[in-house]
Amino acid sequence: MRTIFESADPLINEAEAAQALGVKPGTLQVWRSTKRYRLEYIKVGRSVRYRRSSIDAFLRSRTIAAIPAKRHREHLAAAGYNRLPPDMRRVIAEVMRLAARGMPAQDATELLTGSPRLPAGADMPGTPA
Repeated sequence: MRTIFESADPLINEAEAAQALGVKPGTLQVWRSTKRYRLEYIKVGRSVRYRRSSIDAFLRSRTIAAIPAKRHREHLAAAGYNRLPPDMRRVIAEVMRLAARGMPAQDATELLTGSPRLPAGADMPGTPA
C-alpha cells in the first residue's frame, strides 16, 4: 500500500495552487473560508496543501464546452432572440462580444445601455445563468 509520501500525486502549497489557477493566494483563502467552490485541500496545523490532481479536476469541472455556430443560432432562435427589436439584438451581440473578450456581461451591459440591467424580459439568450 502506498502512502501519501510515495504518491505520484504531489502536494503543492497555496502559492503554487493559486498560480496554477490564475488567482491570488488570498482568493484561495476566501474560497476555503466561504466554501464557495468545492476545491479539495489538506490542512495540517496552519499549513494548507492541495493535491495536483484536485487542481486539475477543479479546472476540468469549470470548463465550458463551446457550442457549434449552427447550434448556437438555433439556441438563440428558440430563446426568442429573433423576436427582439433590431437595436436590442445589436446591444446583445455587442455585450456577448465584449464578454467573450473577458469583460463581465453585466459590466458590458451597463457600458452599452447606461443602465445596470437590461429591460424586463430582455435577458441575454445564449449566455450561462
